[in-house]
Amino acid sequence: MARLAQGTVVIVGTWHHFQEGRALVGRPQDFNAVPVRELDAFLRSVIRTRAIAAVAEEMGDDRLEEIGGTTLVRRIACSLSLPYRNRDLSAGERAQAGLDTYAPEGSAAELRLCEAREAAWRDCLIDFGRGPTLFVCGGKHSYRFAELLSRAGIHARVEVERWEPGHRPESD
Repeated sequence: MARLAQGTVVIVGTWHHFQEGRALVGRPQDFNAVPVRELDAFLRSVIRTRAIAAVAEEMGDDRLEEIGGTTLVRRIACSLSLPYRNRDLSAGERAQAGLDTYAPEGSAAELRLCEAREAAWRDCLIDFGRGPTLFVCGGKHSYRFAELLSRAGIHARVEVERWEPGHRPESD
């Protein structure tokens, strides 16, 4: 299977509202809010300490449109002139594949949805062909996605399963 350049994907899981630049669920984007600034500082630290060469995230184009066209992750990549990709299955792709976006947690339908979405992210990273790459996703996917990448011959490192405000990095 394909290997990413310099072989490593560094995964940071978090809550989507922080990833999108929102301090609280249901609130508008505020890139100056304290928790958003904390995640910004954390991601920049990971980029620096892990010598990250590219950035990608779990984020569909349809969701990007809903939130105004950018995320915290995208803003960081642009500010550092790092190549950036976003990927998730759109509502249309999910419907075409017969996937239930609102499947009950823990159900077989939810597992099928997660597997299909994570495969799309993997394929995006393979196509991106950059590395080491920082990949930001929802925390529930962190270890599952790392295992999927590993099965594809791509070295993956979970930096943090689910980042939250107040998180203190572990030392290697």
